[in-house]
Amino acid sequence: MDVKTWHKQLGGYDLPAVELQHLFIEYTHGKAAALIEYRLAGSAYLNLNHPTCRAIATLALNSDIPFFTVLHPADYSWLQIVSCNSVAKAWYETEVTMDPQQYRKFLWELRERPRRTQQKVLDQLTDTINRMAQDEAFYQEMKKQITSAAK
Repeated sequence: MDVKTWHKQLGGYDLPAVELQHLFIEYTHGKAAALIEYRLAGSAYLNLNHPTCRAIATLALNSDIPFFTVLHPADYSWLQIVSCNSVAKAWYETEVTMDPQQYRKFLWELRERPRRTQQKVLDQLTDTINRMAQDEAFYQEMKKQITSAAK
């Protein structure tokens, strides 16, 4: 008996689980960069609202990594990327189709983006803090002028 059958016998539909045969964890230096599920194009309808898909999307979201489903023909001559969580939608809002060379570049970019994103967030925070300091100085100056004018 395989583990999938055994698990189903334990609790049936009351213990939902999914066997992850074609789910890849793309990673670099021991840090997860993305979850990617590979599916043969036309083999099954992709339902992003299915509980299994939602569970994987939540797992990725809780790890702050994108989750994509990649549809492909048997010869991998093209790959269609479908974003399955909000982190993935920051990469591609809609489905995008690539050739294998473009896809290879995408996989490398998945590993590089976290470092670039971290720097971008730090830059944005610095800008925000600087603007807030300027706004506070402006507020204090206006408050002084209003108080002086009221006397």
